[in-house]
Formats: sequence, structure tokens, C-alpha cells
Amino acid sequence: MKKLLTLFILLFFAGANMAYAIDISFAQKISGVWQTVPSGSTIYVYCRQDSAIDTYFGVKNNTSQALCIWMMKAYVQQPLDTFNDVFCWDNCYPKQTKKSAGCITYNSGQARYMDCRVEFDPIGKPCECIMKYSFWPTGIADTAWVLVHFVSRPMGVENPLYPACAEVSPNPSDGKLSFSVPGANKSFSCIIVTDILGKRVKTIGISPGANQVNADLSELPDGIYLYFVQSQNRTGIVRKLVIKH
Repeated sequence: MKKLLTLFILLFFAGANMAYAIDISFAQKISGVWQTVPSGSTIYVYCRQDSAIDTYFGVKNNTSQALCIWMMKAYVQQPLDTFNDVFCWDNCYPKQTKKSAGCITYNSGQARYMDCRVEFDPIGKPCECIMKYSFWPTGIADTAWVLVHFVSRPMGVENPLYPACAEVSPNPSDGKLSFSVPGANKSFSCIIVTDILGKRVKTIGISPGANQVNADLSELPDGIYLYFVQSQNRTGIVRKLVIKH
């Protein structure tokens, strides 16, 4: 009887955890349009060394229940020189603060675009800084997260523009697929494919002026991969690719 009771309790809590599986996604505004950014992606934002980055990111609760979501900041890569940063989530916090003091309630399916504000000030110096912003609901250990790669350019260097997001079809794919890069030009040098941990597994060249690239990735094992367009000074939004033979 005790064994049955123990089994029932374990199944109950397992079911409860499955019911509260996290599905939080993000959005970045590019050319006036909010574009979806999956959890685990890297977002690039740029400024000149004599200015500061001050921008918002959208957050969406894709689960079937309301969630009160917390936010935490962690430094992944810091410049050697000093800099200032601020993040806002239910309040605004200076550089020393790593975790929000409170959570914000998101209803099921709700997306909001003015809750998450991040600011990076290079204090007059060209540098790069990578920060990880994690989001999680009250009482749940799993997190959704996004890396934000801040880049400040020297004065006189034009801010790089985001290339159009590359689209792939079919997806899922058996490995034989086609990348579409609307608005591609000679500055887009390649498409990079990585595994889910960020290790590069394939580099696919883009011919000057081409806006479609065919590729054969059938040698890759089944699994989830990430891809993005890259050139000397531009990097596109990271997207997901599923290989299934």
C-alpha cells in the first residue's frame, strides 16, 4: 500500500511539472518590425563609442497558464575597460544588481514589448560585452534565456545593419535544404550552422548577390541545430533547424 501511495505521489508531481513546462520566447524590433527570437538565441545590438544602447525586447508567455516571471542578468564576456549597464524588469536596476526584486505576471499566450529594457554605455570606448538574461516563473527551476551581444564601434565607423533573417526549407529536413536570404548582397559571406551548444558544424558560402543557397547537411546526425548569416561586420538572428532522416 505504501509503495502504491509513493508511486501515486511521484506521478502526481511529475504530471504537475509537465503541466508547467516553460515556453517563453522573445522578440527584437528590426526595421520597425518585431521578430521572434527563440530562447537560447544570441541578439546583437550596436552603437558608436560616443553613444549608448537603450532598447527593449519583447517577452511572450507561450504556456497555457499565467506565469509571474522573474529576470536575472549574468556577465558572459566583459570588456577590460569600464562600462555601465542597466536593466529594467518590474523596476530599473544599476550595474551591480543581478536579479530583479519582483516578478511580472504574464497571462497565457500574452506578449509584451515594453517590460524588458536593457541599456549599455561603453563610456566612450569601442568594446564588446555579452550578457545573459534569464527568465523563469515563480516556483519553477527551468529557465528561458537570451544572450545579448553589445558592440560599440569607433567613431566614424557606420553602425552595421542587421541582414535579413535567413529562412530554411524544408524544416525539419533530411539534410537536403535551401536557405533563403532576402536582400542578400556581396557583404554576406556565409551561413554558419552550429549544434545546440554553439559548436560550429558547417560553414556554407554565399555567392555575391545570391539570395538563395542550396546545401546538403545529410551527413549530420538527427537533432536540433542553429544557423545564422554572417559577414565581416554583420550577424543575423539565430534560427533553429531540425535534421531528421
